[in-house]
Amino acid sequence: MPDTHPVRVRIREITYAKLGKNMLDQPTILYETAYGPGRPEIDPVTRVGATADPESQEYQNAVQDFQLGQKVDLLDDDYIRLMNGGAVLDAEAAEQAAEEAALNEVSVQGASVQELAEWIRSEKPTVNEVVQASEGSGDLARKLLEAESLATDEDPRKGVVDGLTQVIARD
Repeated sequence: MPDTHPVRVRIREITYAKLGKNMLDQPTILYETAYGPGRPEIDPVTRVGATADPESQEYQNAVQDFQLGQKVDLLDDDYIRLMNGGAVLDAEAAEQAAEEAALNEVSVQGASVQELAEWIRSEKPTVNEVVQASEGSGDLARKLLEAESLATDEDPRKGVVDGLTQVIARD
């Protein structure tokens, strides 16, 4: 049996070869498609069903595939071709990078205005990401608004100001 390499798909989709058996139980090459992060084809609800237990290993694997890209085993030729093209990443490296990102993630609730300003400066979140980080809380929205002003040298983005102002008004 040839060596295989576990990888995570980074792009929209890839086609790859894998070994299988035909109806006569003879070895044959099968061509499969694997999908990258966020693709509807690998949505956890679609793959394991809406009634699946969120604590089950199958559901956790489906969520991880959806977030990091589908995990597949590639034969040597596909591995070399797709790694050189940047279409896949070693599964272990992708999972380790995701864990490190989760550890470095700023907790908006417990973060100071300075920490939030540093997050805005370094991560450069979109307007929607900053507004969503307020989680609908007026207090958090005020902190984020102040942090946005600090991070942008008193020139906050209009969309952030408008979005956070609406959150504050609703609170």
